[in-house]
Amino acid sequence: MNVESKERLKAIMEKYPKLRELIRTGDFDTLWDGLFDVNYNDKLTGSTALVWNPMYACFFMTAFAETGINCKLKEIPDYLAANPVTAKYLFDLRIPDGVEKIGDCAFWDCYNLTDIYIPDSVKVIGDDAFALSSNRVSTDNRPKRNITIPARFKYDLVTIGLWPGYIDTVTFI
Repeated sequence: MNVESKERLKAIMEKYPKLRELIRTGDFDTLWDGLFDVNYNDKLTGSTALVWNPMYACFFMTAFAETGINCKLKEIPDYLAANPVTAKYLFDLRIPDGVEKIGDCAFWDCYNLTDIYIPDSVKVIGDDAFALSSNRVSTDNRPKRNITIPARFKYDLVTIGLWPGYIDTVTFI
């Protein structure tokens, strides 16, 4: 996780002590149920105020993957992070081992996303899962991406939105 992502995750944890408690006690089922249901706020944050759960889901996916915590997530839904709030704060993404599918446009237009790790457990990546909107593709100062991806997707990079001109390195596993 890069510095910006760590700082953002720290801020989220400080803002919502209930999240810290769910992680400390190992109640990952409640955490995951809450992260993927926009109306499931009370158990997740201790508040009925609307929270932007897709952003938290992205941060926790990376945190769980890096710490080796086994999560029950098998599929990342279509359009999970395809929104301006998540796009602004998502810098790196590490999909946890065990995830089998990444939905269509799941991380569409996440323009700050520069480091992506996709484990070998992923069997399906949806169309334009990592694509940028056309107004971002022409931006000369957009940071390039570093991708680690299973070799079976070698010929599908453009289909899933990883265009060669906007990738610094691709590592096939």
